[in-house]
Amino acid sequence: MEKNIGIQEYQNDPSLTAEEIQKVAMWADNGAPRGNPADMPPPKPIGGASVWSAGEPDLITKTQELTMAGDAPDWWGEIEPVPVGIEE
Repeated sequence: MEKNIGIQEYQNDPSLTAEEIQKVAMWADNGAPRGNPADMPPPKPIGGASVWSAGEPDLITKTQELTMAGDAPDWWGEIEPVPVGIEE
């Protein structure tokens, strides 16, 4: 979105103000100092790669196992269709 062309304001605009951009630029120009570690929020817990964190899924399916060698080229083959038991 261009600031001076067309729609110039929209609801919940995440854009930085000119003042905020200047603050970030000054911070970067000064070597991006880390600040006081005591002021940092605690780190967010991170689940493992197998943890689903987007809520309860609408549908869970299982496909046939597919194995590729680690040094194989990209594969553009077909993956067998999986019956899911729904009509939509």
